[in-house]
Amino acid sequence: MTQKIEIASVLPETPKPGFEGLRKELLVAPIIAFLDRFDTFAQKKKKVLAKDEMLFEPGDNPYLYIVASGALGIFRVNPSGEIKEVGKVYTGSFIGEGILSDRNAKDVMAKSITERTEIVSMDKAEAEYLEAQDPAMLAKFYKHINNITSMRLAESGRELSLMYESTQKLQEFQEQGQQGLLSAVNHLRNLLELDSVLMIEQHPYVPGILVYKYNTKFPSIWPMNQKVDSSVVLKPGFSQPDLLTLNQWQSLYVEPMVIGEQTIGYLVVARKKEKPLSDCDIRILTHTSPMIATMLREVQYRNNEKEMMLKKQM
Repeated sequence: MTQKIEIASVLPETPKPGFEGLRKELLVAPIIAFLDRFDTFAQKKKKVLAKDEMLFEPGDNPYLYIVASGALGIFRVNPSGEIKEVGKVYTGSFIGEGILSDRNAKDVMAKSITERTEIVSMDKAEAEYLEAQDPAMLAKFYKHINNITSMRLAESGRELSLMYESTQKLQEFQEQGQQGLLSAVNHLRNLLELDSVLMIEQHPYVPGILVYKYNTKFPSIWPMNQKVDSSVVLKPGFSQPDLLTLNQWQSLYVEPMVIGEQTIGYLVVARKKEKPLSDCDIRILTHTSPMIATMLREVQYRNNEKEMMLKKQM
């Protein structure tokens, strides 16, 4: 069966773009509803970013940024100099709320990840101006910010816990060879509450040859060893195609398994569209995929050694 994976945007559906359209989406974007109360102020403070345009870099920055439409990618530079995406800020949400308690330092960078992103900026003096105009309204505004910040902290705690658990379990599986690799893939499925995980292996010696290695929907079939047709396109992102019984009622995310600069396979994870993968889920997937890639590489080496020994015996 030949099917092509068309990779769509990672972003969820957003309201109709534009400030006027968003004013009607009060439940989706309560912060935008708040700024509607101060329409002239908000319009004057709005900035439009093109895709990949930087909003801010790490350093002292006295602004709270609210996304009126589009989305921001949030990135951190690790000690080795590598830039890693650590989150996204979607329509109606914000970043930089620390300025409201006199914490201006930002240790991340933010840039637009959609074709057009509208940003409303606000510093503490401007927040105080709005408070003088309508104290009750601003109290609701602060309450909403506190609620979202608390949710982010809870999600961050969950993410750290899951990353620690996944690291410990995958280290246990590393010495178990092919069975350990199978256990690692199933652990990832259970950890993220996925409907299924499909592993696709890049042939270790023939570039461009891909093989369906394992599908958690068929745990009794190991390995699958079914060749992937060249028309199948594998790139990071979401999609909704059929792929070896992963039907249109599921959302897919494709994660390359990379060692150094070499891609040795792909993990195609599926979850029902009613519960799409969160940014936290994707970061955990990105964190675990290199470890699974290392396990796959070890299995490839061991299989090759067995083949060489059999040839010598013949």
